[in-house]
Amino acid sequence: AIAVAFDRRYGALKRLGATPLPVWGIIAGKALAVVFTVFLQSIVLGAIGFALGWRPPLAALALGGAVIALGTAGFAALGLLLGGTLRAEIVLALANLLWFAFAGFGALTLETGMIPSGVKWAARLTPSGALTESLSQAMNLSVDWFGLAVLAVWGGVGALAARRFFRFT
Repeated sequence: AIAVAFDRRYGALKRLGATPLPVWGIIAGKALAVVFTVFLQSIVLGAIGFALGWRPPLAALALGGAVIALGTAGFAALGLLLGGTLRAEIVLALANLLWFAFAGFGALTLETGMIPSGVKWAARLTPSGALTESLSQAMNLSVDWFGLAVLAVWGGVGALAARRFFRFT
């Protein structure tokens, strides 16, 4: 979101928008670049975990990879919506604030026994809460259909809104 906002501010996106590539192509390209980066990060972190003794089942890794891809695409769409609609300074502040808020929402879904169930369910309605719970379930070879649906809705709405409201200037 921050990079997109500053690209807009300095006119880089305006020049990209002058090419024959449609808006949806630019948005999809940026989202796929983020998905690829997260894929590489997951491989590096998985290798570190493997070196430290982590041995998840292969099916859990495949399921976790699909969950990560869906979550990443959703967050990329939301980031493009944020970065493509607001001023760079506002995006800088808001993206950092949302990062901390989403980290907290994700932590609220973890099983600690200290968080009331209503709060956990409210946190699961956020993209980070849904991603946390879906990934936790995937590592236990279980599919969290509710979490996947929440991620898909957030990603779909974010992508449609980014396609509609994304500005190059």
